[in-house]
Amino acid sequence: MLRLRRPYARLSRGEGGDAGGSWTVSRFLRKKEIESPLAPFARFVESSALARLQEEYVATFDFNPAVALYLGHHLFGDNQNKGAYLIRLKQEFGRQGFTPSGNELPDHLPLVLGFLAYLARNVDAEVRRSFISEWVLPGVERLSAAFPIVRIPPGSRSSRRQSSCAPWTLQFRRRENHAECLHIHRSPYAAMVLFLFVTPYRYFSNRLTWSAYSTQFLEGKALYWGSNPWHYGIIPVLIAHLVSVIAPGPMRAILGNQRALILLEDVGQGLGLLALFGCLVLLIRRLRAPILKTVTSASDWVLLVLLIVEVATGVYMGIFIRGGPLWYLYTAVPYFHSLLAFDPQIGTWPTSPWCSNCTRRGRF
Repeated sequence: MLRLRRPYARLSRGEGGDAGGSWTVSRFLRKKEIESPLAPFARFVESSALARLQEEYVATFDFNPAVALYLGHHLFGDNQNKGAYLIRLKQEFGRQGFTPSGNELPDHLPLVLGFLAYLARNVDAEVRRSFISEWVLPGVERLSAAFPIVRIPPGSRSSRRQSSCAPWTLQFRRRENHAECLHIHRSPYAAMVLFLFVTPYRYFSNRLTWSAYSTQFLEGKALYWGSNPWHYGIIPVLIAHLVSVIAPGPMRAILGNQRALILLEDVGQGLGLLALFGCLVLLIRRLRAPILKTVTSASDWVLLVLLIVEVATGVYMGIFIRGGPLWYLYTAVPYFHSLLAFDPQIGTWPTSPWCSNCTRRGRF
């Protein structure tokens, strides 16, 4: 699992860290008279600060879907079979008595390698071989195919120059990745600052612009058929999302049951459709009633459209990409926790479906 895990601490050769593991593997290979490719990696780790290691790791794995460390992503992409793959992996972990640490998805390669190490210590070799051939190798083969293979003669200038940089560094849209990283890290805090400071300022300085004008006396019938479905649909959905953030452990236990997962997913999908119907009615109501257009500001139109897009992407994911509650629990919840700790972690963003990322951006 050398350097496939995110670097959080700076460990040297003697502390059993990345460099130490690299040198250990290199010595083992030399005893077998096999050339080791890990020496440049070990030298880079020993000579680099933790911040540099983290930067290179994020630039390579977190913002490059082609080499993301999630096997299900390479096997199924955004297909609904990916959710079934994650569930079956989780069931296999439970069947063998393996309890993963942390909040990673079951198909995260370092987690899978840790499970293989557990199998090597506790079960027959045949069970491990079967798991590798059925669950691991297909995804690893596709992942390894995404890495470019560059053969450089030993001792050449290019070889020396390459060994001085991170062995994992692949030049995949680095400028775009940097801008994406800044957006993901800053936008939640910018939204929070606007909410905490700008909203009260507008409320006390000019209350007429603080919220939309009340229109229930101008038109009531369409409002009834729009407002009620919207609130009855969106409030339970928001509560379910909030409970996952507050109590992820109990939610994992509930969603570990496949029947409970399917039931909650179907109920959430129905509530999402109800909320989408209500929001569309509210939009059409303002479009069709001339008297309402006069009291509808540009920000009202923008807000309605954004709400429709937010709910529609969630409904789309519920219909076409199964396993949505698991996606949210293992990707969005850890991200929200990292935001509260002022240490944003975005490792699962590249492999999340486009609709999941769109919904996540819309929240801010």
